[in-house]
Amino acid sequence: MVKFNIFSSIKTLTFLLIFSFFSLSSNENLEFKAENDDEALFLRRIAEFWQDEEFEIAKSQINSFLEKYPNSNLTDSLYAIYGNININEKNYFEALNAYDNIKSTEIKDKISINLLSSLFHTSQFDRLAHECNIYIEKTSGELKEKISYLQAISFFQIAEKETSEIEKNNIYKNALTKFQLLLETKFEMESREYISQIHLKLKDFNSAANTYLELAQKNPTKEEEYLFQAALLQTNFDKEKALNTFSKITANSLNKKSDAAYNKTLLLFELGKYQDLIREKDFLIDIVQDDKKPLIYFFVGRSQFILKDYSTAKETLINCLEMEDKTCIQMKLALIMLMQCSYQLNDFDLFNNSFDIFISYFPNDEQHFEVLFARALLNKRNDKYELAKNDFEIINQTFENMENKDLYLFEYAHLLYLSNDLEKSKAKFKKFITFNSNHELTKPCINYIVNCSIKDINNSNELNIDDKRKNLIEDINYALEFSNVLSIKEKNSFYLLLSKTFFDLKDYKNSLEKLTFLESSLNDSAIKNIEFLSKNDLAELYLLKGYCLKYLNNNYKEFINLAEKSLEINPDSQDTAITYINLYNSFLNLSKNDDKIDENHLLKAAHNLYKAYKISKEEIDLSNLIWLANYFYTKTQYFINQDYKNNLTDNKILYDDSLKSKNIFEYLISLEENLQEIEKLVNIEPYLVKISNLYKSQNNNPNQLEILNNLISYYKNYPNVSWQFKEEAIYNLALVYESLDDFEKVKNLYNEFLITFNKDSYFKPRAYLHHIRLLLSKINKENYTFQNKALENILAELKTISLQKVFANEPVHLEAAFDYVDTLCYIEKLRPFEKKLFLLTRMKDNFILEEDLPSQDYHAMRRLLEDKEKIYQAYMMMLEAEILICKGYVENRLDPIINAKELLLKMKNESLIITLYLDNRFKNNLKLIEGFKN
Repeated sequence: MVKFNIFSSIKTLTFLLIFSFFSLSSNENLEFKAENDDEALFLRRIAEFWQDEEFEIAKSQINSFLEKYPNSNLTDSLYAIYGNININEKNYFEALNAYDNIKSTEIKDKISINLLSSLFHTSQFDRLAHECNIYIEKTSGELKEKISYLQAISFFQIAEKETSEIEKNNIYKNALTKFQLLLETKFEMESREYISQIHLKLKDFNSAANTYLELAQKNPTKEEEYLFQAALLQTNFDKEKALNTFSKITANSLNKKSDAAYNKTLLLFELGKYQDLIREKDFLIDIVQDDKKPLIYFFVGRSQFILKDYSTAKETLINCLEMEDKTCIQMKLALIMLMQCSYQLNDFDLFNNSFDIFISYFPNDEQHFEVLFARALLNKRNDKYELAKNDFEIINQTFENMENKDLYLFEYAHLLYLSNDLEKSKAKFKKFITFNSNHELTKPCINYIVNCSIKDINNSNELNIDDKRKNLIEDINYALEFSNVLSIKEKNSFYLLLSKTFFDLKDYKNSLEKLTFLESSLNDSAIKNIEFLSKNDLAELYLLKGYCLKYLNNNYKEFINLAEKSLEINPDSQDTAITYINLYNSFLNLSKNDDKIDENHLLKAAHNLYKAYKISKEEIDLSNLIWLANYFYTKTQYFINQDYKNNLTDNKILYDDSLKSKNIFEYLISLEENLQEIEKLVNIEPYLVKISNLYKSQNNNPNQLEILNNLISYYKNYPNVSWQFKEEAIYNLALVYESLDDFEKVKNLYNEFLITFNKDSYFKPRAYLHHIRLLLSKINKENYTFQNKALENILAELKTISLQKVFANEPVHLEAAFDYVDTLCYIEKLRPFEKKLFLLTRMKDNFILEEDLPSQDYHAMRRLLEDKEKIYQAYMMMLEAEILICKGYVENRLDPIINAKELLLKMKNESLIITLYLDNRFKNNLKLIEGFKN
């Protein structure tokens, strides 16, 4: 028998598993004992062919040997060699067949790892798990770890194919336990990868992610891959953690940076971190691959869109048009958002471009209607009604049963309303209500139906306007049928509109009836509770009711009561100015009581008209504006003329009235700006004169002087014009010059203009008297003689003025008479009191007797002009006092002096010292009384 070690010179066979860890050659030599020389030769040849790496021949020789010597004691060993050669050639099924023919347990134990490898590679995992279980008990050390690793893998693979979910999870857990036992071996890293996969299979994402994080720490060469897997797993249970992990990868990674950036983008968007995503846009765009860039733009643009930053979103989303897949969902959404952005930004070009692309790439998309509808709404919103109508027509032709879509029908009806196709609009709104009587848009439809008729009225001419108003009444009654939809306040508003429409039809009876019904339906809390009627509507109710009563019954008092109530409720109504004007007219009517003027009502009339002026002066008739300016003007001038001591600065109310008057006169002047110069100047002359008088009353001499000088220039430039107030302006200017001690200008002014004065002018005797007094003041007292012709002329002028008396001109005639007496008496130095008594008595007769027609007219006017009568009585009392003083001096008696003093004190007590002229005479007369010696 030949004995030798056949493997002493044979190369070691190796077998690599999927991770290239296992060396599968046997660690022990197999000894072969040939039964005879033939067997020995066979074995020698097999060994030679093996050594020559002629494995196919070696396998053939082994097969031949086994056929020739089937009962040889070398059979198991040769099957082992045959199996190892096939493993080396990756013929795992043949290797497994060879190993299965081995009957010797000892030999099988020696090639156990090769047997297990064959089972692994032929996916016989159930048997592999069983065989591993056998050999684990027989081995130790590294070989045992290898077999344990194979067994763990086998359980993992068995679980993969298991159909029962419960059993599958149990097997996974078994495999998990097996792998966990290998964490302290050379198979730690591979086991951790399997452990992470098992956690994932068991949906324990947290544990799976943590395992990958541990792998990343233990294997820096694959850190970014493991971190990426961990981040993906973290998205299932903690997106914030996943976001942080992806951020770490994008900051440091090389190979996974692009994918991590894309996933980070998705997470930022999903977490609603829109601002963060927008802030990192450029960084993310820079690191993702080119094919992913449009998607980053998509999510950034969508974030901007969500934040309603439509302008920026538009610019970002335009980049999405570069997507390679033009029909992907992101492309579709990007186009829709672009259209919505352009809708918000009124960017027609962008909308139409996006619309065309959308229709091109998504011609049959379910949102085709929505985008076309959006374009119609965009055109509608921008008043492009014809384009909008065209879009609606396309929708009608393209899609079926569109009028059953409530929003579409409403918008179509509204478009028709805006484009003034009112009848068609009204029909569409009514159709909407027919199909949707309880829809949230039903109420707006009702309102638009009524508004169609209101708009129709506004667009109609006077010939058919009443027919339109009757249509409105029908529509309001139609609206009131939907009481279940309308609130109490809305129904009341419709009732109010109904009454207003009857009012516009001049059917005041029906209007009053509706208003009365509406008023009765309100309780005491109506003013406070807007559920009943708005404050504006309530105010209008009272105002309309007042108008109805005024027009039906001339009931001005009730109109005033209701109109004032209306203004109290709503002082800011758009009709406030008109209301004040009507209050003015009503108070004006009430002020005319039996041909007497009720000053209280007149004052209220003026105040209401001025309120209207402050709100809207343009709505007031010119005649009423002139009346108002003159009313305040007359009030202030009357106050000034009542008593020379009266001063506007001491009376705030009247001072304010003077400002009101001036303001209105200035506005009246502004209305004349567009006229030819002469016509304008003639028209504004009265206003300028009165403004100058107001400045005088306000002690504003510079402004008064400026206006009067302007007027004088007009008179000089246009001497042939019939000026109304020339005499007054000249007289007032002379007074101003006098106050400035510029007597030369007074003299020149009178020399130029006095001869032009109208003989019937109120200011002619005043100006003449003023002129005479100035001339008289320039004559020295020593020249007061009858030989002085200038003085003689002055006396003649004074006499003329006193004789040509007109009651309305007083006190000019009375003062001229007094001045005549004073001047003449000064000349009579020897017997002044006798002369003065004579002249004063003559003066008295001239002013009390009615012997001639002028005197009769003079006294007739006393009954009509109360303010002048007061002046007349004051001057006549002064005249009587002076007569008594003269008598006292002439007769040297005290009684007349005492009576004169009593009379003067009476004048003072009764406030009859009403002019500066009287005051001066009063003081002089008191001196005469005090100087009297009996």
